[in-house]
Amino acid sequence: MVFVGINGVGKSTSLAKVAYYLKQHGCNPLIAACDTFRSGAVEQLNVHAKCLDVELYQKGYAKDPAGVAAEAIKKAAGQGNDVVLVDTAGRMQNNVPLMSALGKLVVVNEPDLVCFVGEALVGNDGIDQLKVRKRAIHERNANEARATRHADQSTPFRTRCSCTRWKLSTLLHCTAPSPPLLLRSPPPPSYVCRH
Repeated sequence: MVFVGINGVGKSTSLAKVAYYLKQHGCNPLIAACDTFRSGAVEQLNVHAKCLDVELYQKGYAKDPAGVAAEAIKKAAGQGNDVVLVDTAGRMQNNVPLMSALGKLVVVNEPDLVCFVGEALVGNDGIDQLKVRKRAIHERNANEARATRHADQSTPFRTRCSCTRWKLSTLLHCTAPSPPLLLRSPPPPSYVCRH
């Protein structure tokens, strides 16, 4: 499960809440620190991982996020983890090179779920953020499919966003064909790290 969104919307915190939820339901998650850009990102995840008693896979900073995710998935498969939760760097939707890198991470690692974490207060820009991310992933996927002559694969794209009713219907439309996973803010469960 890959968590995407712009800077400061709560991707790492949402990831920790999902890890808590999964642990409460008998799963054994592994957290992958693939935000190899933001100073303090790995340390933030490390605090969450310690609070949750969940293993953190990290390679530090200035690494290829797609490579780090691939290594984390390989490690998780080898040691019997049920799910890998991948934290990514915040990216503005108009930064083409960073969106391409996000597309690479998703295409290379083929996650079962991509979770968009957005902020409802940004209005229509939240819709744009979601559309551009989805387009970047699908364009990269189409380019890879043409290069390798494989059939196009569609990655399920979910949203986490608190929003008004009319924004909700727009988000539902943007994430079609799969229905979104919507968590109210604050999302359940009530995990709070005290460190």
